[in-house]
Amino acid sequence: MFFLNKLHFVLLLLAVINKFGVCGELLGNNPHYLVPAGDREIWLEQAQDFRKEIVKKNELNINPAKDLLWMSENFTCRMCMMYDSDFFKPDSDEYLIDSLLSQGHKEFGGYDSIVLWHAYPRLGIDERNQFDMYCQMPGGLAKLRKVVEKCHARNVKVFIDYNPWDIGTRREKKDDFKCLAEIVAAINADGVFLDTLSAADPNLRKELDKVRPGLALVSEGHLEFEQLALCSGSWAQWLDEPKEPGILKLKWVQPWHIQYQIRRWDIDRSSEIETAFFNGSGMLVWENVFGTYNPWNIIDRQNWKKANLILHYFKDEFTQEFEPYYPALQKDLYITHWSTRGRHIFVMRNEGNSIKNQHLFDFKYQPNWLYFDLWTGEEIKPEVVGNTSQIVSSIDKIGCIAIIHKVRLNNKLQTLLDNLKFSATKVDSRNFRKDTANAETVKRTKISDRKEKPAGMVFVEAAEFKMEIEHIRGECGCYPDKDDNGFGYGLEFGAAYPYVIHQQIKHKPELIKINPYFIDETEVTNAQYQKFLQSSGYKPKYTENFLKQWPNGEMPEELADYPVVYINIDDARACAQWAGKRLPTEEEWQLAAQGLDGRKWPWGNDFDPNKCNATGKLQPANSYPNGKSIYGCYNMSGNVWEWTESCRDDGHTRYLMIRGGSYFNAEGSIWYNKGGPLPCDHHTKFVRIWPGLDRCSTVGFRCVVDAK
Repeated sequence: MFFLNKLHFVLLLLAVINKFGVCGELLGNNPHYLVPAGDREIWLEQAQDFRKEIVKKNELNINPAKDLLWMSENFTCRMCMMYDSDFFKPDSDEYLIDSLLSQGHKEFGGYDSIVLWHAYPRLGIDERNQFDMYCQMPGGLAKLRKVVEKCHARNVKVFIDYNPWDIGTRREKKDDFKCLAEIVAAINADGVFLDTLSAADPNLRKELDKVRPGLALVSEGHLEFEQLALCSGSWAQWLDEPKEPGILKLKWVQPWHIQYQIRRWDIDRSSEIETAFFNGSGMLVWENVFGTYNPWNIIDRQNWKKANLILHYFKDEFTQEFEPYYPALQKDLYITHWSTRGRHIFVMRNEGNSIKNQHLFDFKYQPNWLYFDLWTGEEIKPEVVGNTSQIVSSIDKIGCIAIIHKVRLNNKLQTLLDNLKFSATKVDSRNFRKDTANAETVKRTKISDRKEKPAGMVFVEAAEFKMEIEHIRGECGCYPDKDDNGFGYGLEFGAAYPYVIHQQIKHKPELIKINPYFIDETEVTNAQYQKFLQSSGYKPKYTENFLKQWPNGEMPEELADYPVVYINIDDARACAQWAGKRLPTEEEWQLAAQGLDGRKWPWGNDFDPNKCNATGKLQPANSYPNGKSIYGCYNMSGNVWEWTESCRDDGHTRYLMIRGGSYFNAEGSIWYNKGGPLPCDHHTKFVRIWPGLDRCSTVGFRCVVDAK
């Protein structure tokens, strides 16, 4: 038995060594960080042996290839939601990339790259795939190429996003990697961000290399060491944070590899900033989290701006091998040391109380060297004792000392020092979240007498009902309950990521008083919409995808009784207004679907696929009469989603709530919007992008008229 256990131990040890390389006993077993332990010299020797072993085993390059040198200096990446009104002017075809980059320069010291994020969280509403979402942005890929050109003119690189989980929407005739390569080539992008992945497929690398050399891959997950040959960057998220400041293993093994610190829900980014700067690594600036705005505070902006300026000026040092845990002379002070000929950079991280004018560390005294506290932008004088320069300065949580030979001094250094002498200033008001508890005000229609029921409508009596909403908590958030101080419902800012999404949540029940109204029995049909167009001459400003199901703008007779689709909220409003009607509010829609007894489905409490459209194909608007609501409304679960008057705007993302579900249900991933027939108390946040993309094959509408 002893031999068997020993054999198992040896086999396990060999497996670990084979995967991770030899790891000295002082290096610990943290999968993401090296942490200080024991004798520093022995620790450092073991850390260097560990790196050599990994580099040799995986045939890694310590120095970057010339065509990927830019990635080693790509310290600040901006996650850019393409529907954010900082990037795209609502209800237009205008991209605001110049102002976005200027704002980044002011607030963060500049962006080195941006990720053009597009499809999620909209994927799953209809059949369109992630590539459609790029191609159907205003002006298509040609106009996105102009955006990229403007970025390149300001020395900013551009990544596109790849969602490997998108397998349940429309399929292309070629594989995903070829599609990605084509989009990269079309817009002249610089790399691909690998959403949800911790590894790159070599075949993707081959496809990108056919486009041009120097295209980078960045993974969302933490990489295995062998992946460093494929991915030039990765995200440092969901890592096992050590108690003491750690050294990123990937950065240690390959000094030019960029890891972007990111904790998307944090309201205090100080820990991310300290870890990134301490490691000479990168930061992902991400404020619009898929439609929920979580802005950086003023102090964090100031601190990363300083770190960013320092990282760029001394990029030659920060992309080389370095010396971790340089001897510090104050308790709870940790120092990382970088150097090239004539320049030494010491990044300090203080885990204790603020240190004021204390002896921080020693450096061998040599004449003709100058000393600077980069964090304050001031020259400092060391206390020279024999052959030792005693560095005396102050530090709160983070600091940086530079020791530079006179021959390396120049005007650019003085400019840097001047630029570092700033304190927190007022941030643009757009960097703060607006309260979105209340939707836009709805203008009532002309009041109709209940005895004069409009054709095709049913009457809903005035009521007071308890409105309850229940749904899966999506990462795009929701609107807040009215007493929740303006935070997106269910998104606990500062909470750990795994506890934020994919849980069933309930809004706080609210007692709603509703005036009487009439509501359409069915969703508005193609024939009815055709009548509106013929009478009104309506033509939207942007016609992309408008009534796409009508060839050459002519309604096929076979579609006459089907719900009209490929109309956005404004197209629906125009039709309703022409008819003397309006769209229902969420409350009106739910009452008409559910009645006063709180039933789960329009027909009762149990799901019945024979009473709704669960076929996967669009059906006529008056189908499934046995599934009508208590008031007589058809298809309030399944068939098509329905627009409601619930538009909100947090200053960055415009959205509204759609109801009922549709015939389409994308399968294969939890990241899709849930489709198919849905309960009366379910709603989905629909992020508005622009008219062409907001017109969907799965979204229609019905109207209401106010009554008395």
